[in-house]
Parts: sequence; C-alpha cells; structure tokens
Amino acid sequence: MKISSKLLYVLSGGLLACGFVMSAAPSVHEALAQGPEARKCRYPVKYLLTADYPAGRKAEYLEWTKTHAAGLDAPSDVMRRAIYENYYGVSPNRVVEYEFESAEAGARFFAKKETEAAFGERPDFAVNPRAHVLRLLSEYASGPPSGKCAYPVKYLFSTDYPAGRKAEYLEWANSVSADLTESSLLRRLASYVNHYGASPQRFVEFEFESTEDAARYFAGEKIRAIAEALPDFAANPQMRVLTLRSQSGK
Repeated sequence: MKISSKLLYVLSGGLLACGFVMSAAPSVHEALAQGPEARKCRYPVKYLLTADYPAGRKAEYLEWTKTHAAGLDAPSDVMRRAIYENYYGVSPNRVVEYEFESAEAGARFFAKKETEAAFGERPDFAVNPRAHVLRLLSEYASGPPSGKCAYPVKYLFSTDYPAGRKAEYLEWANSVSADLTESSLLRRLASYVNHYGASPQRFVEFEFESTEDAARYFAGEKIRAIAEALPDFAANPQMRVLTLRSQSGK
C-alpha cells in the first residue's frame, strides 16, 4: 500500500518499535504474555504467502481455492492457517498464513505431493505471488480471555534495519516499550524475523477488534510521538491493512 511517508510513519511507528522492543527485551514480552488474561496462539514458523487476483477473475480464483481447501487444511504438520484480504483492495489482494512447530515441519508440508500440485496450479489463478518464511520472536495478548487466536483486523508492517544500525534501533525501541504496550485497544501482537535474512527483515502484526480501534490506537499521543522518531531508526517501512476471512487450526 503506497501512502505518504509522513502518514506511514505516523501509522506504523508504534507497531514497528513495539515489535523490535519485544525481540530485544524478552523480559518485557514474558511479563505481558504470561498474564492471566493472555493466551499465546502463534507457532514458531510462519509461511506468509501473498498474491493478487487476476483482473476480472477474483471469483474464478476463489472457486479454485475451494477445490484444494480440504487437502491444505488436513495435514498434521499445519498447526494453523489463516486467510486475509486487503482492506483497501490494493496489492497484495490476498494474504495466507501457514504456521508450523518447526522449519522442518513446514518443509515437509510444502514437499507433499498434494501441496506441490495445488501450488503448481497457482500461476494459472493468481498474479504477483510472493512467499516469506518467518520465525516468531514474540507474542503479546491483551484483554479478556476470549479464546480468539485471530481478530477481525490486522495491521501487518514490515521493515529493514538501516545498514549497520540494528543495535542502535533495538536500543531505542527498548526505551519506549512501556508507552507502546499500555493501550487496551490492542488485542494481539506478534513479531517475526525473516528466516533467510532477506528484505523485509522484520514483520510485526497488530490485531484489533475493528478498524476504528486501530485508528484510535495509532492516533494516541504517545504513539504519535514515537512515530515521529521512527524515520531515524527504520528503513523501508511498509503497511498492509487486512481483514480476516477464515482460519483453521489446532
């Protein structure tokens, strides 16, 4: 989603910093995630797949996915699958997540004949396909124990470290961690590192009950103040606003 740099920083500042805070300071994450109202739902490895609908063929794409849905949900290696659409209809239109207990489990799943057959057909029904293999760094859950492992709205952010300044970024992020995690509007956060060290190097997910809650969170005075400082510490930030379509898991 292409938006002005200023707006992107305002929207994404808190999220990107919070994700790195939690990876840099495990004690912060542990204190949050182990509270009586928290429920951890993410698995160590995530395959993040994105694609666009071919022009005028969205219905055809959705019909094709139905023919493989049962087979892709059934394998024991898949711990959780979630499907999202881009809230604004921009690229990528579709985001699909597969979560696994290990990188080996993910490799086994994508090496299965049924999986290879399904994804071998993908170029006929989707355009601009992309895949990222991610490792979970931290997870934070807040609010009442609703039992949800996914909320209706997800802000997905990605970024790179400025060259040679990873440690500097993490130190700054740690200094603002308390302000970033105090809002009850945030329902779940998870941060990831790219398994192969490629760009984007970091992914951070913020989940909310609604787009209205998300807007209120990012408009908070403390979040906006932190966002103003973000351009000095992060490179190539990107934002995607997603809406949950379905999920399955164990």
